[in-house]
Amino acid sequence: MRTRNLWLATAAATLAACGGDAGDTPSIAGWQQAEVYYSYPYDGQQNLSPKTPLVLRFSHAMEVDASHFTLLHCDQLGDDCEDTGDNQVALSAPTSLDGGRGVTLQPQNPLQTHSHYRLVIDGIETQQGNPVFPDGGLDFVTRLSQDGPMSSQMATPDLTVSQIIPDGDALPFMDFSTLRVRFNQMLDPGTLRYGDIDNGASVELAHQGGTVPAALLVKGNAVTIDPLEDLTPGQQYTLKFTPSVRGVDQAQLTGGFEQSWAARDSMPRATLVQEALSASEDQTDPCNAPDALVAKLTGATMNCVPIQSTLLGDKDATMQTGDVFAELAFLPNYPDVSPLRIPRNSLLSGSNVTVKVAGEVEAGIDTGAISVTFLSDASGYLLPNPYSDAHGAPKQVKLYMDVSMTAENPEANGALSQTLLHVELNGMALVKDGRMEIDAVGIVEPKVLGQETAFGLLSFHMKSYEDQENAPQPVPDMTAPQLQSMVPAVEDDGTALTARPGDAVILNFNEPLDPSTLNVGETFGLQQGGSHVAVDWYLDGASLVMRPATPLAFGESYTAMVSAQVSDLAGNAVVPVNEPFTLPERVGDTAPPMVLTSYPGFPCAADKEHWEIEAGNHGFCQGGKVEDDRNPVPSMPADRAIRVNFSREIAAESVVFDNTDACNVGSFRVEKVALDPNTGRPLRYDEDGKRKYSCEAGVTGKLEVGTRSLVFTPSQPWEEGAYYRY
Repeated sequence: MRTRNLWLATAAATLAACGGDAGDTPSIAGWQQAEVYYSYPYDGQQNLSPKTPLVLRFSHAMEVDASHFTLLHCDQLGDDCEDTGDNQVALSAPTSLDGGRGVTLQPQNPLQTHSHYRLVIDGIETQQGNPVFPDGGLDFVTRLSQDGPMSSQMATPDLTVSQIIPDGDALPFMDFSTLRVRFNQMLDPGTLRYGDIDNGASVELAHQGGTVPAALLVKGNAVTIDPLEDLTPGQQYTLKFTPSVRGVDQAQLTGGFEQSWAARDSMPRATLVQEALSASEDQTDPCNAPDALVAKLTGATMNCVPIQSTLLGDKDATMQTGDVFAELAFLPNYPDVSPLRIPRNSLLSGSNVTVKVAGEVEAGIDTGAISVTFLSDASGYLLPNPYSDAHGAPKQVKLYMDVSMTAENPEANGALSQTLLHVELNGMALVKDGRMEIDAVGIVEPKVLGQETAFGLLSFHMKSYEDQENAPQPVPDMTAPQLQSMVPAVEDDGTALTARPGDAVILNFNEPLDPSTLNVGETFGLQQGGSHVAVDWYLDGASLVMRPATPLAFGESYTAMVSAQVSDLAGNAVVPVNEPFTLPERVGDTAPPMVLTSYPGFPCAADKEHWEIEAGNHGFCQGGKVEDDRNPVPSMPADRAIRVNFSREIAAESVVFDNTDACNVGSFRVEKVALDPNTGRPLRYDEDGKRKYSCEAGVTGKLEVGTRSLVFTPSQPWEEGAYYRY
């Protein structure tokens, strides 16, 4: 105990060397240069949400207005960014916080994806001088588009690794490190398999000729490799990706990728226990309570995550609380950049959210407690302040984590459960009265009901317990994971009335499962007649999704099974699952597939005799009358995909798509309509009594053929003002 007390005292002294906030003893008023102390994003940060706010904190109270801040949209990534007069981004009026010590700004419109921006401060006058960024501006880069045109889902056509954390230089590679890798394209997750590369795997962390046991997490363009045991200090480790890893457009990782590090020693470690504080004693709606505590960096309610979306509105939020057990590397060995980790399976518990459509109409669903589980070891670093070397400047905190969001209510969990990879918190740490306080800002972008990417700004605050010797201890997870709900839903007689060919089988559990225990066909799977059915599968939060290679068939019986060999992240065996279900029999004659829904457009064949596309007249549905109202020519946002759903399964081999710029080729095609060079209107002609429009060129892109659906994502955004047809 004496050793631990000495360790913690040394840690506190090391952290205190980077001082408390300005205004603490000793006083710095009157002689310290006015400086920026903190920013979100930090200078050089990548993968920012297009909806990111801009947050600044100063050494002194400031009086600021809109004229002091300029946000520039830079031409190219990494290039110098000059104010050309036409590349300024409109900002909302700045909001002053904490008596002028902080300020937040918000771009008036979402930023462009995968773009370089620079924030410049100019003209703030104080008695201590003018605060500016050390290199003249704060540069950051927004993330790739997650589901827009193919060109916006990739930085370049050549698939490459764009970022590794830790890099082994600025951020040391430790014996407890988790590797987080980002690619310059959205990935085909089915091409990433962890294990021995010589035996067909495509991802491996190798050590002395063997494979390090690790969990692999993949989503979007993010990959996490989390070793299941600590690495050996001083030993060499090599991360490998093979050329079989593919991007969203099936581009290969040419030449593969390798990088090696020697693991650095973190021992002896100590655990610093910190509390994520409750913002309010009113637990009915703590994030909107009148007495709720606000975060000093953003002015938003402390430790609350608002879920802003078109579907749910912008009024709902969940408050996250709990104890965080941070393992600190031996700080005397790392006085400048101090590594830490928070073990996987750490848990923060969130308050209930009443789901309301558009934020107003109650949907009859309460989420219950929303839990955030760390799916991998979170990696953190305490770093010198990047903007100031003043005594009072707080240290910078970076924390990278992969989390699962789950809801207590089974109905809500089935709709909201999901994995969020590479969540990055950027904050500041300072010691007050012997207790370390961390304030940080981060962004999460969960999918809402599988339809929309929501936006959540986390204003995080936690404080270490004053008496670390008597701080709370981790509570062991002794609860067995169990099935909460299943899709398809099964009637009492075992019939899955809502199931159709092409549907996935989804098992929703009450907590995340350990992916390393999931071996399809062995520890889980889908069976028919006692034999395993080939499935593609993935984990998303606490949901296990299985999509049969051969679609489910009407009148056939299946069984979804998960054995007790599967466990949660704490090693607790799952309550075994053995759920039989039968698809209903097909009744009546087999009818050909019909279009049920289409976007854009109308689920019917148009009467082409009376349409006038140039006048916004799409004609009327065949079988109607001439006097019927005309369907309008629909408008299409530049970043949307074409989606068509059919009444029954379609034969994949009948869908012929020629991915070139040729006209009139294929059973499915997308074409740009030619314009009359004299009038600028769609070029038309009559043939066999029908009005037709000329094709200028075929549109290239990615066509996904489902059992009952077609989804076409164009290679480039749709051109404003151009006419297209499919």
